[in-house]
Amino acid sequence: MRFDRIALAGALIAALALPALAWEEPKRGSQLRKDLMNTIRPLAEDALSAPVQFVVEDLRVNAARDRVFAGLQPQRPGGKPILWEETNLARRGDDPMAFSGSALHALLHRDGAG
Repeated sequence: MRFDRIALAGALIAALALPALAWEEPKRGSQLRKDLMNTIRPLAEDALSAPVQFVVEDLRVNAARDRVFAGLQPQRPGGKPILWEETNLARRGDDPMAFSGSALHALLHRDGAG
């Protein structure tokens, strides 16, 4: 009997948590997708120097729209690669080994301030 209650409680908790774990990809051209890229872009440009364009490999927003995961390939407009020596990171003397030149991952959380 005790095992049945534990199993039932676990199933109930899992069922209630599933909506919070649901993720969706904002559609291309949607305002949400544009807003997310415009939120990430200044951070990327601070490190990689402007202008930065993204190729989106993975973009997920949770159902509550307060958490975002982005897997992006930063590049210069027109698909040109970003060269280490042309970045603000290089100008600041950061370690070039920290720059893969091909991947940028972001995890964003929206709070009451934005």
